[in-house]
Parts: sequence; C-alpha cells; structure tokens
Amino acid sequence: MEKSENIMIRVSKETKAKIEENARISGMSVSSYLASFASMDKNTIIDTLTLKQAADVIKVSPSTLQKMCQQNAIKHMMVAGKYLFNKNDVEAYLKSNERDTDIDRKAEELGLPKLLTVTEAAAYWSVKDETVRTWIRSGKLVACQVGKNWRIKATDLERFAEAHTIRTHNTHKKR
Repeated sequence: MEKSENIMIRVSKETKAKIEENARISGMSVSSYLASFASMDKNTIIDTLTLKQAADVIKVSPSTLQKMCQQNAIKHMMVAGKYLFNKNDVEAYLKSNERDTDIDRKAEELGLPKLLTVTEAAAYWSVKDETVRTWIRSGKLVACQVGKNWRIKATDLERFAEAHTIRTHNTHKKR
C-alpha cells in the first residue's frame, strides 16, 4: 500500500485563486488538479490554460483547437480527460505562426482572398492534415506553396466543398 505525501507550498492569493479557477474549469478538485502536476514546477501549474482560454489566445474556436490537438499541431496535456496547455507552449505556437498571421494581414490589406493553412482546412473538414495534402497533390484541391507550407484560398475551399462529397462515419455529406 502506497502512502500519499502532503506537500505544502506558499503562494499568493492571486496564484491560489488562479489554481482554484483552473481546477474548477477542469472539473477537478484542487488536490486532484495539483496532483496531476506532481512532476512539474509551481510556475507550470500557474501558467496552465484551459481549452477555452488557449483558444481565445490563439483566436480559434475551442472545437478547432481540440482538432489541432488531435492532430498534434499544438503541444498540450490531457488531465482527467481535459485538454490543458502551458502558457509558454501557446505563446511559442503563436510565435511560430506569426508569419502566417502576417501573410493573412497583408492579404487583407491588399484586398486579396484569405489564405488558409492545411491545418485550418483540415479542421474545417474534420479530417487529418495529410488528407488535405493528398487532395492538393492529386489536384482535387487548388493550393499554392509558400515556402515549405501550402496555402488554400477560402474561395477554392468553398469550390471544393461544392464539387465533392466526403464520406464520414459511413455516411455521405455534401459540404
């Protein structure tokens, strides 16, 4: 029989409130929430974001962020069946995608159509990134290559939706 160990740490009222809020949002008791981070330092616990909080930072919907997690497009943790994110990992993701944001902003300034990433197109269709790349390579989906990355015009994605039926869960859906 293993003996559990109680560990006390001193934290500010603000930190305690943040930990309690994250535990509540995660649907866990404070002790369970803290126990899930047993191997992590105090700052990691404090700098943890929920799915909704991280989605707000990245400016995507929680469902899109969840799909990105399922495709391992962003670093995350699963605790008691809930997605959690380290604030530094979310900021690193944003920094790595700043160039994409700059491209979108510049396109908007010039009146050009929005360019979607492969991950964004995959999230729209609820498929894996590789499926979208296969459609691009086969010529079914029009895309342009920017550096090493593919970009899809939103209008081309809409045309593709109108022209193709996609099989999902043994049914056919026209998107």
